[in-house]
Amino acid sequence: AALFMAKTVSEFKFSSQGCSDPAKVLTNLNESLSQDASSGLFVTVNFAVFNGQEKTLFLSNGGHMPVLKAPALC
Repeated sequence: AALFMAKTVSEFKFSSQGCSDPAKVLTNLNESLSQDASSGLFVTVNFAVFNGQEKTLFLSNGGHMPVLKAPALC
């Protein structure tokens, strides 16, 4: 499991470089990881890209529990 997670982190870093579309990143990650899916291991993930200048948030869910919006503290 630890080796699979290390591979996942490495593949995620590679897939997300220069790409601001979370759905595309997770699609590429899924394709890469599913090639070695014979072990029965899997990963769930939420990936978000926030642009502070435009105040936009793009979120993609890869089988993980839904994201909860926490109330503002200020």
